[in-house]
Amino acid sequence: LPEQALASLRGIGKWMKVNSKSIKGCGPGPIAKQDWGVSTAPEGNSKVFYLHIFEKPNGEFEIPVPKKAKIKSVMALEEDRALEFKKKGEVLTIALPEELPDSSSDLDPSGADYVVEVTLK
Repeated sequence: LPEQALASLRGIGKWMKVNSKSIKGCGPGPIAKQDWGVSTAPEGNSKVFYLHIFEKPNGEFEIPVPKKAKIKSVMALEEDRALEFKKKGEVLTIALPEELPDSSSDLDPSGADYVVEVTLK
């Protein structure tokens, strides 16, 4: 295979090692496509969903959530660390890193996303 194809495959493998649970067995998530990206959710599990962030929004990162939803945790899959968050009414605000890490440096730069796992109580 050409080196460019091998580099792409390495990048995909690296991304899958970290983020596969956000797509394997998942379907559309509870949040419709946004300027920043899309959401996915495991089929049959209403307590977890994933945010695939392709474009970091300017300012605070806010997503709509049901008013009665209780948030247990918000995790960045790539760094395997908790992200700070606050929920007020129907808005969940998540503190993203200043610079989003690129887990797929071998991939086409337009294809990399930053995945955040939101778990409800």
